[in-house]
Amino acid sequence: MRPHCRPKGNRRTPTGSGRSRGTGIYEKEKAGGRWKGPYTGRRLGLPHFPQETPQEAEGVNRRELLRKEGGRGVSFGTESPWVALAYPNTYEVGMANLGFQQVFRLLNEEVGLRTERAFYEGASVFSLESGLPLRAFDVVAFSLPFEGDLTNLIAALHESGIEPLSSRRERPLVVVGGMCAFLNPEPVAPFADLSVVGEAEAVLPEFGRKLKELWNKPKSKLLEGLSDVPGVYVPGVSGEVKRAWANLRIAEPLSPIVPARGAFGRMVLAEVGRGCGRGCRFCAAGFVYRPVRVRPAGELVEALEGYPTPVRRVGLMGAAVSDHPELEAICRELVKRGWELATSSFRADMVTPELVEALVRGKVRTLTLAPEAGTERLRKVIRKGLSEKDLLRAAHVAGAGGIKKLRLYAMIGLPTEEEEDVKALADLVREMAGAFRSEGGTEVGLTVQPFVPKPATPFQWAPMAGERVLKERIRLLERYLRGSGISLGRVAVRRALLQGTLSIGDRRAGMAAYYHVVERLSWREAWRKAGWDPDVLHSEKKKDESLPWDFVRHTTKRSFLWMEWKRAKKCTDD
Repeated sequence: MRPHCRPKGNRRTPTGSGRSRGTGIYEKEKAGGRWKGPYTGRRLGLPHFPQETPQEAEGVNRRELLRKEGGRGVSFGTESPWVALAYPNTYEVGMANLGFQQVFRLLNEEVGLRTERAFYEGASVFSLESGLPLRAFDVVAFSLPFEGDLTNLIAALHESGIEPLSSRRERPLVVVGGMCAFLNPEPVAPFADLSVVGEAEAVLPEFGRKLKELWNKPKSKLLEGLSDVPGVYVPGVSGEVKRAWANLRIAEPLSPIVPARGAFGRMVLAEVGRGCGRGCRFCAAGFVYRPVRVRPAGELVEALEGYPTPVRRVGLMGAAVSDHPELEAICRELVKRGWELATSSFRADMVTPELVEALVRGKVRTLTLAPEAGTERLRKVIRKGLSEKDLLRAAHVAGAGGIKKLRLYAMIGLPTEEEEDVKALADLVREMAGAFRSEGGTEVGLTVQPFVPKPATPFQWAPMAGERVLKERIRLLERYLRGSGISLGRVAVRRALLQGTLSIGDRRAGMAAYYHVVERLSWREAWRKAGWDPDVLHSEKKKDESLPWDFVRHTTKRSFLWMEWKRAKKCTDD
């Protein structure tokens, strides 16, 4: 049993270390003094914790969240080192991420490490389960699916009293996983002692075994040993890293927890498949999750049948949900058994009257389609493989089948895009809205996002449009859609540009984020101090140019990606 944490005095000593990592366990966020709230005990030897943490004083009530959570839950591990699984965004966003939930279950139930969740709510971070501060844990493992959250990751460490820079930190061990680690681990390398490059089910069992075995070693020896685990990248130690893949047959299909509140509401998350075989040239998920793997309909239905929750709503998750060969059968069977449905976006050419009927019976009122671009030419450039006829037919079928809201996604600033492509996008969306409304649909919304080049895709060599061009394209789209009754949502251009820089950057890009967050420099000053030129984002890369993520080995070869990039510039999709 671990020693109880005390209201005063040093924090608990990390496992296997003879020194303390801090001076006080709880601090008042604003006054800087010790946290003196009343303490209460926890069952089964968990440490004492304050009845109210500083986060709760700001309105984040972890006890209320835990009380309202449902699902089968997670059986906590008992072994050391203790892990804080942190999501660098809010509870709602983190718990809507199926990968985050699955890692939480894996670390506790299969690896056996005591693991608690933590979320960044704009202040120092405390664990959800016991209220311990982030710096009280031996290992802090971040899930980082979005580049823009790197600044939150740095802030979470800094504001929790943990040195963000790995080179200056002995403990806790900081691990980073998620899509950003899959694609390009270099921007997080200054902060991460190691990155998990691959799917958690394939990496964590061996990683956990090695971590427990080597935990008492000095940090350098620990990292050297962990670098031998397939799918683990240790900056300065590892060479080429081969991305790890999981066998979906032995991976859990369902989220273990129904969140108290979530970005998509309260629901069970169910993975229908992993990967996408369509090959859209901008899409990282379509390349790094190859080969495509789907779950049998019977397996999903059976898993949900025994799921202990009064919440009878399930979110069908995957990069290509509408490509599942048994999707209609899955939907019909789940509805028959009393489940309401929610889904991610569908391909327009996979929308059928029968599928829409099943979705509507499952209480689906909104259908999401992604035309991505307004002209056939530009859709060929990105290899979307959808005709205008496909898109209009899908809008007709959705409206006729009882869908009430049509949500559309598109990108601006795509390679070779011209102003006429923007006007064509507005015309296409107007036509789709007309087709949808003519069949009884009511609300139509369009969300546009700037194209961001992603590593491990054919467009990793593509330039990103500049701020002036992107803002002008948005203004054009607004003008063309004025009076149409179509709501237009968009991502902030500057945030998208930051995402692009962190997507294709190296360690200097990560250090710029550090200077911005910790030293509070402007981004312009931070780029200069880090020695990184953000204008690199706006230039096309050469074939033989060394890219920061070249050492990560994915299934798709670089030569194939280059061939696809050349085809894109020739506007072919074959």
